[in-house]
Amino acid sequence: MDSTSAPTAKDDSISNTTAARFTPAGLLSFLYYQYDRVDNEPSDNNRDSHPHEFLACPAEQDANPPFVCHICHKRLVIKALSSPTEEVSICSVGPTHHFHLQPPNRFECCGCHYALQVSMDDPIMKPELFQQLLKTRPMHLMKDEPQTPNMADALKLLLTYVKNLLSGDQRSINSKNPHFLARLGLDDASKSIMACIGYTFNSETDYFDAPQITSSDRSRWINIRDELLVCLYALQDQVGDGTQLVSRAMPTLQDILGVDRTKERLMPDAEPAQEDQPDHYLGSVAEATDALMIWLYHRLVQETPDNAHVYMDVLAKEARRRESDKLWTEVALESSKGQLGDTEIKKAYSYYGIDPQAMDVDEGALMDLYDSKMEQEPNFRKEHREALEIIAKIRMSHALSEHLKKTDKTVPPPPPPRHEGPVGLNNIGNTCYLNSLLQANFYLE
Repeated sequence: MDSTSAPTAKDDSISNTTAARFTPAGLLSFLYYQYDRVDNEPSDNNRDSHPHEFLACPAEQDANPPFVCHICHKRLVIKALSSPTEEVSICSVGPTHHFHLQPPNRFECCGCHYALQVSMDDPIMKPELFQQLLKTRPMHLMKDEPQTPNMADALKLLLTYVKNLLSGDQRSINSKNPHFLARLGLDDASKSIMACIGYTFNSETDYFDAPQITSSDRSRWINIRDELLVCLYALQDQVGDGTQLVSRAMPTLQDILGVDRTKERLMPDAEPAQEDQPDHYLGSVAEATDALMIWLYHRLVQETPDNAHVYMDVLAKEARRRESDKLWTEVALESSKGQLGDTEIKKAYSYYGIDPQAMDVDEGALMDLYDSKMEQEPNFRKEHREALEIIAKIRMSHALSEHLKKTDKTVPPPPPPRHEGPVGLNNIGNTCYLNSLLQANFYLE
């Protein structure tokens, strides 16, 4: 059984925005949408077209229940390696857990050190086996053909065989038995799925010989049992009580990860939405509160200051998306301290015709470009200077800063523009006048 390892921070699937750091809800979204898309060698069953839809399966003893996607049947297992100081949903240091990826598959809160080990395994019974079975069997019992095998009865019979093996029952199965033929039937599809469970078809006796039971087989049959239960869940109207062993995974997953619904506003049974990509929200989700977004911004700047301009850009974009005065105020405060956003930096380079993806241009060339613009476009001295100031600041370049000071002394300022009337800041229609003031102080896309 292949296991999907967690990605490292340098994988393309993890944005530099979060550097593999997540809030509980952000980690939840990551598990649903991205976790198993970063295999170096994708398995035959690796999917790239759907978010997982997990169901919680029966737990073994005191462990967390495993979760199986009812679409691709991948198996998610989350094991708590340590306990937080208080309830799981409360971090004793920050407003919520802040999980850091510790490759290959450990996530630990940098505050209270609550740690989780995460694995994603390929299914034992590939969905293709069930599709093969379905080709010659209707989904439900046909009233006019009561003896024709159907998927609901077939899956229930297979589940019975697996439960018998788990209880130590090693009886062989007669393929000519009318009960077997009516519920499962004998064909290539049924032989393949019985072989996957461990039975061997004996063509001389027409019996499926039971496998020898070893200790290593038990975990395998538990996985098969769960995969059958997940298949039966889709037929719960036909199956009855058996599907009560599985349930929607979201409430349990939120509890295990420690989602605080007052700060990351997820409904208890709602799965993360497509737009809830954690790299868009500083490691959280779209419905994180403004206060949590601000805390995450400062936390990430403290942990990875080299990416501060990226975090600043995310904060500004969220302020704009939400039309949040609280976030705009934080953006303005950070801007007043000299903090730049990624968009500002890229536009500054683009202003001088430099590809934002290739920012290693020689400083002497930058000075020449600046001097040329000053000479050829004197009416835009302010714009020329602001762009080079941004580049000097992000590079922490003493040479560029000194060049700006020198040119200040040699280039006369342009004459002040003439105005026919009084000049001020126009209210551009924002519901909050302070909001327009703050936006005027931050360079947006």
